[in-house]
Amino acid sequence: MPRSSYQLNTVERKDMIQSAPRCAIFNSEATKRDFPNITDWWVSYSPEQCLHAAEGYWNDWVKLAHIILERDKQMRGIGGQPHANK
Repeated sequence: MPRSSYQLNTVERKDMIQSAPRCAIFNSEATKRDFPNITDWWVSYSPEQCLHAAEGYWNDWVKLAHIILERDKQMRGIGGQPHANK
């Protein structure tokens, strides 16, 4: 897929899961600030556009889903402890 001739500002986030330039999710700082009891809330994000409006081809979303599932396995660790918000 061809990239545009210009690059928009992107933010590198350690709590972001990304599968394509415009297809990502991240753990919401605003949610943590406004609702401290909710620690596992994720929102869509477009790193290329710096918008909370992720978009992408179907394959981008499928890849994101696979990355999320792999991250979930890693977060659970050996023993498979479930997340608090299941």
